[in-house]
Amino acid sequence: MKKSFLVIILTIITFLSFGQHLKGYSIGHLFHPFPNYKINQEGIDLFDQLAPDVMRFPGGSIANKYHFNNVGYGWEKPNKNLTENFIVEYVRVIKAMKNPPKTVFVMNLLDHFKGANEADLIKENMDALQYLIDNGMDVIAVELGNEFYLYNEIVGIPGITINPELNNIDDIENGDSNNNSSVTHPKESILIKWLRTLTGKPSGQNKSKQIFGNAPTASSQSPNNANFVKFERLAKIYTDKIHAVDPSIKTGIPLGNFKNQKHTEYNTFVLDHFDFVDAYVVHFYGSFNKNCKEGDLACVKKGLDWSINTLMIPRLKYIKENTKKEIWVTEWNSIKFGHWGDEQSWARNTSVHLEYIKKYIDIFDQYGVTISTFHKLAGPMENAAYNAIDVDNGKCYPTPVFDVLKKYY
Repeated sequence: MKKSFLVIILTIITFLSFGQHLKGYSIGHLFHPFPNYKINQEGIDLFDQLAPDVMRFPGGSIANKYHFNNVGYGWEKPNKNLTENFIVEYVRVIKAMKNPPKTVFVMNLLDHFKGANEADLIKENMDALQYLIDNGMDVIAVELGNEFYLYNEIVGIPGITINPELNNIDDIENGDSNNNSSVTHPKESILIKWLRTLTGKPSGQNKSKQIFGNAPTASSQSPNNANFVKFERLAKIYTDKIHAVDPSIKTGIPLGNFKNQKHTEYNTFVLDHFDFVDAYVVHFYGSFNKNCKEGDLACVKKGLDWSINTLMIPRLKYIKENTKKEIWVTEWNSIKFGHWGDEQSWARNTSVHLEYIKKYIDIFDQYGVTISTFHKLAGPMENAAYNAIDVDNGKCYPTPVFDVLKKYY
């Protein structure tokens, strides 16, 4: 009887650990539009209205150059208003909220590939984690680097950061990553054909062959082999050190776009070598054809559906059905990231943008996502990167996106 009861309890714990979807926000560049880099009460009250389960600090790309030992995010020069690291203000804000959210911390592993002293950087990153814990933050997850599949220092492919997700429908079908329609890609590569028929569970040791077929792996004589092996070694060191601090903190590794063949070699290595982490970290941004005329929401919907069916669902489906990893979607928005003035900015905050935010949330629940953080919580109005909250010199303006997230997220 006792044994049966124990089994039931363990089953419930396992379900809760994998079944709960914690929803929240990525907070990159949150502090800059507030006077003296201090979040005011108006901002904190709006954060409370969104009632996030988690916050992602320090953010996305900025995490790859974040340094705990310096002011701001670690690269800014000190000034009379910037005298401490943003981690201090982050802790203050979280503590000031009515229901303090948990923390997803993104570590700077990229500088290991840019000449940093290995021991010093490991200590700095671990000191930042310890600071969060010592100051009462409930750190539940650590991302080991952000979007490593995009960086030439890791994958060794020049130009990979140009339209990194290669997720414009017109780029895929009609041209290259610079929107050059004179350069056409094959309409249906072997990889894409395989992805369209992705079914079944992987057999044997090489899980990645179920996705990439005969694509080269980093265990072969790859010029990038040293980078990948170094990443694996460092990720294992960090995972062990994190678990020594708190065994309950989970670690996750970035996993690239299955349709983008530039990511293939990286993804292959990750799927075959990172069994020691708890999660794969994926990012999703909706996109539509640049030739959609302003106001043509049917054209926008066609592109967003393509993004979901071609870029999002194959990755979610594969991870859910073929691995034992959690899925963390730590950046997402139903219209791609960018600033006002790009060809897709007019579609932000339209009825379609808002409709697809709800659709994304439903898909995440369907595929068992355990952590998701919307990109992004708040930021400067001049960037207009579809924030939930626009901020102008400390004045906060909730956007239509805010209302949808408040209701459904």
